[in-house]
Amino acid sequence: MVAQPGLHDYDLVLWTQLLAETLNAELLDRLQADHPELRYVHGFLFQQLVEGPRAVGEVAANLGVTSQAISKTARELEALGYVERTPAAEDARVRLLALSARGRAAVEAGRAARAR
Repeated sequence: MVAQPGLHDYDLVLWTQLLAETLNAELLDRLQADHPELRYVHGFLFQQLVEGPRAVGEVAANLGVTSQAISKTARELEALGYVERTPAAEDARVRLLALSARGRAAVEAGRAARAR
């Protein structure tokens, strides 16, 4: 006779995922107090730009999405003042994305909320 696994044997991954989702939702709620227009999906782009400017194509490859998807999100965040787009010095056809001062402030607000 094979022992049936207990409920707890299946739930560690599920509970970890639920905890992460709960913490992310709480963090976003706190962040939106000062940055109400930010959405969960924006964080993926922010994380790509924390260390400095990156090309749209590089960000897209890193996130496994199309350049068009990154460009759309970047345009939205640029209109909100969180991201800046500039041509690359070596090739003006390549667009670099960077966090603006407001974008860096949002990152710092997120870090402060996580620290609390």
